[in-house]
Parts: sequence; structure tokens; C-alpha cells
Amino acid sequence: VSEEEALNIAKGTLGIDDLRPSGTTEGKVKLYNMSNDTVRVSITAKGGLIYSVKTNEDIRSQVLSPNEAIRKGSAYISELGYKDMQATYYIIQDNCILINYAYYTDGYMCYPDLVKARVSLSDGKVLDIDAAGYIRNHKARDIPDEKFDISYGRSTVPSSLKILSESRAVIP
Repeated sequence: VSEEEALNIAKGTLGIDDLRPSGTTEGKVKLYNMSNDTVRVSITAKGGLIYSVKTNEDIRSQVLSPNEAIRKGSAYISELGYKDMQATYYIIQDNCILINYAYYTDGYMCYPDLVKARVSLSDGKVLDIDAAGYIRNHKARDIPDEKFDISYGRSTVPSSLKILSESRAVIP
């Protein structure tokens, strides 16, 4: 996409009318950057995808539960086109929750395909997006048969630990 198309994608998708171009980033992924007084956005030149959003906003209260914020983050990244994502873990800091979502397919969590979202625990607004892991790594995968089954993994966990869940994963 052109820089103008990227700007229109950012404005339309994110609903931020006063964004202005602020240069390009060259590298493995070419990006068009844009900003206003509180938000910086990067859009991929190839495909016009939301690569990152960084909001400079101070959140002063915590009203939502982590689960409510995770649901809001999930819905938002799905609207951006990042489908079949599941929350894998989160960190709460400064009245916000930073959630890591991984692509989930055919019973496998694909950890290379990460999208990170920072959500306000005050009102559920998604403040930051980092889709670099997803954009750099996501592809159709022919996942080979498991090298180890779950019973093998279970047998390697020390008896002093309690297993809370088990699943299959593709890891970097």
C-alpha cells in the first residue's frame, strides 16, 4: 500500500482522524509511521496491516477484572483481522493489563504468532498493540506428529509441582 493508503487504513480502522505521517521504517518489514499528540501507529507497507499502536495515556483507576479486559482485547484484535487468537498470559501494571495472545489452530497454540495488547483496566480501551511477532511469523503450518506425548511431558514434571493444564504448542 502507499503511505496515503496506510494513513487512511489507520484512520479508518482505529478511528483516529488527526493522524499525520511521521516517516517510514525500513527493515525486514517496511512500515509507514504516523502519529498525533498521544498515539503512534505503524502500518505495514505490504498488506496495510496494523503493526503497532502506542498510546501515551495515564490510567488512574482500575474498574475491570482481568477477564473482562482480556475479552475486550480479544474482540479488538479480532476486529483488526487477527483471528483465532487466545490469551496465553498477562501482566497487570499501572492500572493496565498487558495480554499476550497466540494464534490457535488444530489444537495447537502457535507461540511464534503473538499479538500483544495493553488494555486499560479503567474502561477497557485498547491502548497499545504489538503485532510484530504475528506479522513476522504467521503462516499456514503443516504441524508434524508430536515428538512427545502429553503423558511424557507429565512424567517430567517434579512431584512438588501441580499441573494446572496441558496443551500442545508450536514454540520458537
